[in-house]
Amino acid sequence: MPALGVGIVGARFAADLHAVNYRPLVPARVRLAAVCSRTRADVEKFARHHEIPRAFTDVRQLVECPDVDVVDVCSTTDSHHEVAIAAARAGKHVIVEKPLTGFFGPADVDRQRMLDTALRNADAVLDAVAKAGVVLCYAEDFVYAPPVAKLRRLLDASGAGRRRAAAPCCAWAAIPSASCSTSSTTRASGAPASRSARARCWPTWPS
Repeated sequence: MPALGVGIVGARFAADLHAVNYRPLVPARVRLAAVCSRTRADVEKFARHHEIPRAFTDVRQLVECPDVDVVDVCSTTDSHHEVAIAAARAGKHVIVEKPLTGFFGPADVDRQRMLDTALRNADAVLDAVAKAGVVLCYAEDFVYAPPVAKLRRLLDASGAGRRRAAAPCCAWAAIPSASCSTSSTTRASGAPASRSARARCWPTWPS
């Protein structure tokens, strides 16, 4: 199987973290094919540092690049869902750094409106991925953190099983082929209103 061409969107901390962790897979399984950032100086510096041959300032150029098979979204949080949708529509597989999406607006907006907006954004990503027939991967590493892994072991040992979970910063979900995290407005509650809402209350536990 040929190495997958990865296009990274973003050129700061998260993007650098992802690029470094691809290194053990280069060149047999992964090629860092392109990077995109709005700031020309930043993207060119990032490309030089990680030996990436193509540097773009327009995300449309990256998602349309024939050498890119997978778009790794490490841009600002408010753009995650938009970039993921553009990548899926271009026929690219998608990796999204946490959070998948959320509500991005004034803090005094009604909480239900915040939640509805975040869930619409999440559903738009899932719909785009489903229609394109591509794979969506969600980069949420917190569930593998030692304290969370220990909590899972304790729950298993107690026989309590899975519990609904919510946290001040996000909610975790287990859904087919993807995990979805929304912003702080997402919370475990009653009857869900959408596909992403139906799944949002369950943590994706490490095995």
